[in-house]
Amino acid sequence: MNRKISKTYLLFESGEGVEVNISLHKPSSATNRPIDAFMVTECDGDCTRSARRAAQAVYDVLSSSENLDRFVVGYDLNGLPSERQVIGGSGGLAFAVSLAKRLTKKDPGPVAATGIVDPGGTVSPIKGIKAKLQAAKSLIPENGFILYPEKNHHEIPDELYKEIKRKGIHLHPVSSISESFEILFKPEKAAEDLVKIKKSKTTPLLFCLLIILILGAGFYIFNSKKEITAQVHTAEKSDPKEKVKKTADQDEQKPQESSSEESKPSTVKKNPAEEKQTEKIPEAVKSVYTGSINIEGKGSLASQISQKVNDLLLSHPDELPEKGQVSGTISVLWINEDTGKDGTVSSSISIVLNGFKTVRDNKESSFPAIRVEEKGQGSVIKMADKASDTMCRKILQIFKTPEKLSDDGGFD
Repeated sequence: MNRKISKTYLLFESGEGVEVNISLHKPSSATNRPIDAFMVTECDGDCTRSARRAAQAVYDVLSSSENLDRFVVGYDLNGLPSERQVIGGSGGLAFAVSLAKRLTKKDPGPVAATGIVDPGGTVSPIKGIKAKLQAAKSLIPENGFILYPEKNHHEIPDELYKEIKRKGIHLHPVSSISESFEILFKPEKAAEDLVKIKKSKTTPLLFCLLIILILGAGFYIFNSKKEITAQVHTAEKSDPKEKVKKTADQDEQKPQESSSEESKPSTVKKNPAEEKQTEKIPEAVKSVYTGSINIEGKGSLASQISQKVNDLLLSHPDELPEKGQVSGTISVLWINEDTGKDGTVSSSISIVLNGFKTVRDNKESSFPAIRVEEKGQGSVIKMADKASDTMCRKILQIFKTPEKLSDDGGFD
C-alpha cells in the first residue's frame, strides 16, 4: 500500500496558496527528451515554461543518484478557484519540490515554496514575498517547511519572520534546487552531524555535572532517611474512616456530573438545504435518460477526460441504451507537448478505455479496449478535449454497430 505524500503548496501574491498535485505519464516515442512537463490547470506561457524548467532541474539533480526512466509530468493545482488566472513563473520551486517528493519517495512533511527556477536549477527572486509568506504561515503546520529565494530574504519583515519561527516552522532561504533538496531530503544527516559536534564539545562538562549530581543525591537520601520513615509511620496511623469518607464523597459527585451532561437536550438540527441536495446531473438530462453512465479516470488528467466523456454521452440520450448501464476506465498512455522556435505549441495524446461494458435488457456485453490518439496545434489540454470528443463518438458508434469494433480499438 502506497503511503500518502504530504502536501506541497504554491503561493500567490494575493496571500493565498493551493496544493500542487502531479501525475506521471509515459512520453511519446516520437520525442527523445528524457523528461517533459505540462499544466493540467490552464495557465499562461510563463507558468508552463516554469513547470518544464522545474521538471528538468529535478531530473538533472536526481539522475546522478537515482535511476530515473523517461517520463512526462502533469501539474494540477488543487483548490484553485475557477476564476483565478495563474500567471508568471514563481511557482517553479513548488513544482520542483512536489515532483522530487514523488520521485525520491521521501517525505519531509508539508512544504510551501515560492521561487523562479532558471535554466541550470538556480532559484531567482519573486514579487510579493511578504504576502506569500503570510499565506505559507497559515497553511504549514509545526515542523513543516517554507522555502523562498535567498535574494528575497532582506524583504521579509522581522516580525513576520519571528511569527513563523515561533510557530515551529522551518524557514529556509535557498539559491538553487540542489540546496532545497539538501534541506528537505537529508535532514537526518545534518541532525547527526550537529549532535556529534555538541557531544565533542560538552562531554567533559557533562561528566563533571553527572558526578556532582550523584554525590548530591546520595547526601540528600542519607539525611532525609529518618524524615521519610517518620512520614510513612504517620500515614499508617491515620484514621481509615477519613479515607473511606473522602472516597464516598468523590464517588457521589461522579454520577451527578454524568447525569448533568445526559440531561442536556440535543441542539443539532439538520440543514434543510442539505436535505434538498440532489445529484449534480441537470434536471433536463435526468428526465430524459434513465440509465447510468460511469466512465472513470485513472489519474488527474484521465479523470478530467472521463468526466467530459460522461457529459458528452449524457448529451446524446437518444443514442444510449434505454435504462442501460455504461462503464469503463480511461487511462492516458502517453502525451507530448512541444513549443517551436516561433512560439507555436503543438501536442499529442493517446488514451485508452479499458473494461468497457454495457448492460441492455439485463444482458451484459464486454468490448475490447478502445484507443484514441489526437495531435495538432495547441496545448495538451486542447488535445485532451479532442480525444474526449472522439472517444464519445466511438462509444456511440458501438451502440449502433457493436460487431464492427476491431481488436485494436478501431472500427473495421
